[in-house]
Amino acid sequence: MADNFISHISKYMRWETVFAIVPLCICGVGILLTIVTFAIFFKHRDTPLVRASGRELSYVILAGLLVCFLNTYILLAKPGTVVCLLQRSVEYLHSDRGARYALQTAPCLIMSYGGAFRRQSA
Repeated sequence: MADNFISHISKYMRWETVFAIVPLCICGVGILLTIVTFAIFFKHRDTPLVRASGRELSYVILAGLLVCFLNTYILLAKPGTVVCLLQRSVEYLHSDRGARYALQTAPCLIMSYGGAFRRQSA
């Protein structure tokens, strides 16, 4: 029975290559800027400018942006059980079915959550 198995060598991008370092640096800067923006919004959360810009909705958008930047680290990580599970969910969102679902559902969710957040902050 053991002779029927085929040896499989996992191929993945090494973190030391230029093709990994450049996106990781760009995403690192993006993560840092997103966190700084979130901290500034949180520090000045009671000012009229932040309240007028939709404070809670801005937090949701910044959290989504942070997830997008973290996605690069998931895609470049060494394959494992958790990493492969996360990569498959990312691939689903980029597939035709996932994109169709996101394009149909996202505007409805944004409008409904935006209205709920606006009512709470008013």
